[in-house]
Amino acid sequence: MEKHVISDLEISTLLAKKVEIEKELETLLKERAFPHFSSKKFIGDLGEYYAKINLDHLFEPNTLRVMDVPNAPCDMQGLLKDEIAQEWGVPKEVSIEVKTRYHQLGSPHLKGLHPDKFDLLVFVSLNNDYSCHYVGILKNEDVEPDKQMRISFSNFASKVVYPKNIKFEAHR
Repeated sequence: MEKHVISDLEISTLLAKKVEIEKELETLLKERAFPHFSSKKFIGDLGEYYAKINLDHLFEPNTLRVMDVPNAPCDMQGLLKDEIAQEWGVPKEVSIEVKTRYHQLGSPHLKGLHPDKFDLLVFVSLNNDYSCHYVGILKNEDVEPDKQMRISFSNFASKVVYPKNIKFEAHR
């Protein structure tokens, strides 16, 4: 009988450790009131977590929340502080889409964008070790996807409303 799948014990052992670590992360993040972390959607959920902890200070206390279900119309919602909403020219109550890229070389491409479904687009870039490399915010009016509903982040980096003084530097 032919063997259809070839396995590598060393790789399989490391992947098993990764699965165990992801389960531990899932438990820890749920304990920290992050409702829907899933190891199957590891990169996206990790990006939402980094978005929440990095942007919480821009919102009224305890109002920035991650949606309870992963297929909600947006990823997060919150009430911006008055001065932030005024400065950015957006409603106080905002819907947020989070797009995360893991150590993408060059200019990250963000896909599946539907600006009619969010007020703010948050871009999270992760380093090779999954640490947070960059978090930036664009207003929906500044997001102009192509026919395939995607953008190259570098084309819009100058329109970032937050952070103002930190430029995105591409991975090399």
